[in-house]
Amino acid sequence: MKNQFTHGNTSTTKSYYLPGDPSRTPLTHEEFCEIMRPFWKQRKQLQRAGECNAPARHVCMCDCADCPYHRCGDTISMDTLESIGEEVTESDFMEDDVADRIFEQQIYRCLPQLDTIDRIIIRCMVLHEHEATERQLAALISKATGQSYTHQAVHKRVPAAAKRLAALLNYNPDE
Repeated sequence: MKNQFTHGNTSTTKSYYLPGDPSRTPLTHEEFCEIMRPFWKQRKQLQRAGECNAPARHVCMCDCADCPYHRCGDTISMDTLESIGEEVTESDFMEDDVADRIFEQQIYRCLPQLDTIDRIIIRCMVLHEHEATERQLAALISKATGQSYTHQAVHKRVPAAAKRLAALLNYNPDE
């Protein structure tokens, strides 16, 4: 007797898709996990730091700028930090840290407007979410797009991706 819950063809493999990918390129489970692993790692780090409150059913791409589940981490006073022996940065450095954080949030807001290849390049080379060589980036891009991509193509694409990001941020380096 055949199980009523099987649909006859049990030999097919399930296809996975990257969230927010308009081309909906089918991926195997292994490819999907390899591409998503850095994002899952960052999400877990944010959760441990108290900055992410996303439920398990939410597919997180670590685009925290507009995320409804993003929250500020636990706030500790500077006096408390000094009392436990932590070195508190000077206000000049703190301003730089805040400016870097704001800039990073602006980049995260622009990521959905970029194509898959540029998004992977920006996340790995600008935001440093996943430290990768150009060869490793080419492998990630190949798996994400389903097309062969070389490290030379990544090397050529990086400046163009940076220019597209700068245009989205309304940043003109000549000014």
